[in-house]
Amino acid sequence: MTVPEVVHVTMERPRGPLRAWEDALGAPVGRADPTSRHQAATECVALDPSGFVGRIEHGQLGDAVLARVTASASRFLRALATPAPSLPSPALFVLIPTGTCRLRQNGRACELTKGGWSVIDTRQPFEYALTTPTTEAFALAVPRPADPALAALFERGVGRHWDSRSGLSRLLHAMVCESFEEMRRLAAPSRRCLGAALTALAWQAVREQIETPAVTGQRGARLARVKDYIEAQLDDPELSVETIAHGCDISVRSLHRLFAHDTAGSVSSYLWQRRLARCAAALRDPRSAERSITDICFKHGFNSTSHFARLFKNRFGVPPRDYRNAA
Repeated sequence: MTVPEVVHVTMERPRGPLRAWEDALGAPVGRADPTSRHQAATECVALDPSGFVGRIEHGQLGDAVLARVTASASRFLRALATPAPSLPSPALFVLIPTGTCRLRQNGRACELTKGGWSVIDTRQPFEYALTTPTTEAFALAVPRPADPALAALFERGVGRHWDSRSGLSRLLHAMVCESFEEMRRLAAPSRRCLGAALTALAWQAVREQIETPAVTGQRGARLARVKDYIEAQLDDPELSVETIAHGCDISVRSLHRLFAHDTAGSVSSYLWQRRLARCAAALRDPRSAERSITDICFKHGFNSTSHFARLFKNRFGVPPRDYRNAA
C-alpha cells in the first residue's frame, strides 16, 4: 500500500455528530474493525458551527500504525458498549506538535499543548476536546501489552500529561516526527523494524516518566519552596528572576542552578509558563466571560498585551481571542 494513506473529511455547518470523522478516526487510528462498529458508542461534534475540517495521514509499521491527525475544534467521546478481549483495543500514544487537546480518562484529566504527550487505553471510555481552531497530533497505535508488568504500567499511565523536553520523551517525540516523514521511503521489512523500535521506545518513555524518582533531598526541597513562592506572587507584574531570588533569600546564580534540570528549562520560562496557564484557565472559565482579555493578562502578571499575545500564541498555537472562542 501507499504510505501514508490519506483520509480527508470536510463538513460545512455540521449539525449533530460528525459520523464521517468518527469512522475515519476509528479505522486507521483506533484500529477498529468496521464489523464491530455497533459495539462502540462514539460521538464527535464540532465546536465551530461554521464548519469542520479533518485530515488523517496514516501508515502501517508492522504491528503498529503511525498517523498524523489534523482537525478543527471538536469534541470526541468513545466507550465500548460490550468490552471484550476479542475487540481491537490498542494502546494509543498521542503527541501534540501544535494546538491544544484536553484529554480525560480513568478519572484523570490533562491538557496537552505543544510538546505534550499522553497514552490512551482504547478499551476504556475516554474523551478529548480540541480547543484551538486547528490542532495537529501524532497518534501511534500499538498492540495492548501482554506482559503483566507492562500492562500495569499502561494502566498507571493512561490520561496523564508528560512533556517531551527531556529524556526518552524527547527522543520519542523526535523519532515519531522523523518516522512519519521517512516511512513512505521504507520497504515493508524496514517499516516493521521501525514500528517495533517506536513501540519499545514509547513504553520505555512511559516507564521513565512513572518510575523515575522525583527530585529529592535539599535541592528538591529548595526548588519546591521557590515554586511555591512563585505561585503565591504570580499576579505581581514586577515579579522577576531577581525579585524571586531576593524573596527566597538565595542568589540569582543559585536560582538558575535550581532550574537547570527542571522541565521548564529555566526559571524565566517556568514563570511565563505558569502565568500563561493562569490566563488560559481564565479564558476557559465561563465566570470570566465578561472580562476582557486585557484585564485577564494584566491580572495575571503581564504588563504588555502584545507580549502576552505573542507568548500565548507560541504556547497554545492560537491567539488568546481564538482560544477563548474555541473553549
